[in-house]
Amino acid sequence: SGLPVSAFPVPGPIDVIGATGGGVLSEKLGVAAVQALKMGSLDPDKYLKDFTWAACVDIFEDVLVPIDTNSMQNPALASVAAA
Repeated sequence: SGLPVSAFPVPGPIDVIGATGGGVLSEKLGVAAVQALKMGSLDPDKYLKDFTWAACVDIFEDVLVPIDTNSMQNPALASVAAA
């Protein structure tokens, strides 16, 4: 629809809105909403072109860490990790 977004500056909105400029983040949501309305209509394709499924997979893979199965205390978890 091209309507700019207003949101609290928390994980999720920071990652998407902060990275695109497609809205306003503020601890005061009312202030963010008024500022977002002043932005006018946006072209969603321009602001979201880099948010593809492939990019999501890359972000997800970047935060994965190996599991150290040797340090697992729970035998049930250790057997799952060994499988």
